[in-house]
Amino acid sequence: MNRKSLCPFGGERDFKEGYECPYCGNHVCESCAKSWGGLCPNCYSALCRIS
Repeated sequence: MNRKSLCPFGGERDFKEGYECPYCGNHVCESCAKSWGGLCPNCYSALCRIS
């Protein structure tokens, strides 16, 4: 199964490794997570790495 991430800086991207917010369930790619300082762009909680 291929996951998609809705990145605020690049639209929809495929990813194998990314980040997920444990509170709202938002998925972002690694580059967007780094540009947001490890915070969820949706609810500003700390993101957790998924693989």
